[in-house]
Amino acid sequence: MKRIMQTKLYNKQRNERGDCLRASLASLLDLEITDFEHSTYMNDYVEKLPALGFGYEGHVKTLEELAECTGVDGNFVAHGMSSRGVGHAIVVDVLGRLMHDPHPSGEGIDKIKGYYLIERI
Repeated sequence: MKRIMQTKLYNKQRNERGDCLRASLASLLDLEITDFEHSTYMNDYVEKLPALGFGYEGHVKTLEELAECTGVDGNFVAHGMSSRGVGHAIVVDVLGRLMHDPHPSGEGIDKIKGYYLIERI
C-alpha cells in the first residue's frame, strides 16, 4: 500500500470538499491520486475499478461483517466523522486499526460508520 496524502482539504468558507476518499482509494490500490477524478461519493469510483483490476463488492457497517471479507491485502477504506466535524475516509485493516490517514493530522476517524469492500479481480 502506498501512503498517498490528500491534495484538497475541506474549506467551509469556499464550500470545497476534501479528497480524502480519492487519496484513500489511491493508497489502498497502490495508485496515484491523479488516477482518479475528485469526488466525495464512492459510486463515482466504482465503474473505474474493474479496468484497474479491482471489483467493488459493496458496503458493510460492522467489523463482524468485515471479518468475512479479504479486501486488498487485508485492508479496506473506512468512512465516518473526523474530530474536525466533517466526513472523512481512511484505510484500515480487517480489525479496524488505522493503517493510513491521508489528512495531514493523521488522527483518523472518531467513529467509523462503514467500510467499502474492494477486492482484486
